[in-house]
Amino acid sequence: MGRLVFLFIFVCFTKNILQGRAQGITKAKDITVVVPPEEENDAEAGAVYVRWGKLTCPSNGAVMLYNGYAAGGPHNRPGNGANYLCAPKDPQYLNDTKISVTSYLYGSEFMTNNQVFTGATNLKNVPCAVCHSQRRSSLVMVPGKTSCHEDWTREYYGYLMTSPSGYVQNMKYECVDSLPDTIPGTQSDATGAIFSFVVVVCGNGLPCGPYDGSKAVTCSVCTK
Repeated sequence: MGRLVFLFIFVCFTKNILQGRAQGITKAKDITVVVPPEEENDAEAGAVYVRWGKLTCPSNGAVMLYNGYAAGGPHNRPGNGANYLCAPKDPQYLNDTKISVTSYLYGSEFMTNNQVFTGATNLKNVPCAVCHSQRRSSLVMVPGKTSCHEDWTREYYGYLMTSPSGYVQNMKYECVDSLPDTIPGTQSDATGAIFSFVVVVCGNGLPCGPYDGSKAVTCSVCTK
């Protein structure tokens, strides 16, 4: 775009000079150039992400839109959703109709056997916060890394988690904060969606050596 504008200015300027010389005018006329408006800066919109395992957003300029409870479909029934949701604390409804054909949404729990994370997390409910990074518009979750690429900002880092292998329910992989909180006063539920650690099966497309099949896979959430 910049080269086209420069070329447009140069052509107009040269044309006016040549016309002036043809008319015996030595002083160049004033030139008014209309530059097409640039597209809106996408950075003004910012990036929105969920910080799984926390009720707060990072202290790097991110603004919290709301916080609440990680939720998902039951892990022991087919159907329902295949992703985790960050459910707000103050839901709203449109009518009082009693629903007869349904899918289900449960609170989500950690299944960690109290490993890896500091403190007791096993069978505790998972909090979440929806965060707005106002000055950065691109967002990526990097599995297997706790750092971000050069010129990118790390929003948070932790462990890749999803539903356990062998369960009926398939869920998306999500990045859970390395120092998670739990929701006070909640009790274990044998039905709800589950967050469990992920390990690599190396040698089947992921090389052994850099990947270790005995360690929990890490992750980072990065913006730019």
